[in-house]
Amino acid sequence: RGRKRVDMVTFLRGLVADQLGAVCMKMPPGDAVDALARVADDYMQVHVQHSKPAFLLRSRGHCERLDAIERMAAAAVAGRSGSDTWRQRNCLIDDLLAADPTGKQARTGVIGTYLAGIDNLAGTLAFLFAELLCRPESMERVREEALAASHDGAVFERAAWTVSVLRETMRLHPVSPLLPRIA
Repeated sequence: RGRKRVDMVTFLRGLVADQLGAVCMKMPPGDAVDALARVADDYMQVHVQHSKPAFLLRSRGHCERLDAIERMAAAAVAGRSGSDTWRQRNCLIDDLLAADPTGKQARTGVIGTYLAGIDNLAGTLAFLFAELLCRPESMERVREEALAASHDGAVFERAAWTVSVLRETMRLHPVSPLLPRIA
């Protein structure tokens, strides 16, 4: 709705998680998106930023979120390993099941993919939208590149401006202190 405030990081986190689930796991994460984001944030605050005490990782809320994440990963793996669909190897879980039919590596792979993907990408996209909204001329060039690429599928060959805007956004707004950016 018009004039409604939207938390772009939360919105994009959900969108990115759904896409990761559809492409990599053939199953969306469902309600585990918030738990994944909170667990990643907890670990960053305790181990990287040292802004929260380590006992946070033993709190009941944190443990409940870990359980929710484990249940989501177990359900995703069970959905692929319950039949011979994993032999087709058309998603990440299938490849992990081929290497370890017990499913332990697959559950770890599912969780790791979400943890690595949702916050960094969602944060970067939120800052990208903010930068583009402040610069209408850049927004127009990005729009033109997207339209041109959609006609012939040559995304990277025709997206030089978009890639430059994305790189500059990542330099100006690093999502994680662990990830250095190059202008």
